[in-house]
Amino acid sequence: MIPDYFARKKALPMQQMFQRYIVDNFVAGLIEDLGEFGLQPPRFLDDAVREMEDAGHSLFRTLFHY
Repeated sequence: MIPDYFARKKALPMQQMFQRYIVDNFVAGLIEDLGEFGLQPPRFLDDAVREMEDAGHSLFRTLFHY
């Protein structure tokens, strides 16, 4: 929510940050390093990536409402 609405310098939207730092770097790095031990990507990772499209906006609307 903060990168999308309140940052003075908007470098990346939250969806791109999530994709780059969580999915591409963290999860892919763990799978690359620990895949030989049977580590698999999280079962609902694809769902999380799809839901990030609207997650920040939904959170902001909910907090603004209350």
